[in-house]
Amino acid sequence: MVIGIESFGKQRNQPQTGDTRGVLLRDISKQDVQHGDTPEGAESELTW
Repeated sequence: MVIGIESFGKQRNQPQTGDTRGVLLRDISKQDVQHGDTPEGAESELTW
């Protein structure tokens, strides 16, 4: 579950195209995510 989005260390509600961003995740460990993975889904429900 995505619990937040950060861009340059600041919380963002909706980053713009081309922004470098970090996704804050809950219930997903680092071992579950690999370089190049993309979250997908509806605006309110993203899956990995």
